[in-house]
Amino acid sequence: MMNRLNSKDPAIKRSAAAGYAFRHEIIDNDMNSVYLLADKRMYESKVSRRSS
Repeated sequence: MMNRLNSKDPAIKRSAAAGYAFRHEIIDNDMNSVYLLADKRMYESKVSRRSS
């Protein structure tokens, strides 16, 4: 879908990324820590996709 949108209007480069984390992965169950773990994984995924 992103490729189709990007080809229709190449002036705007669209992309999407997602990260995930589960509450049980964090020792103190702090929701902010869960969010930060998911955010970290999202960026790691983006970096690995770019280097492939």
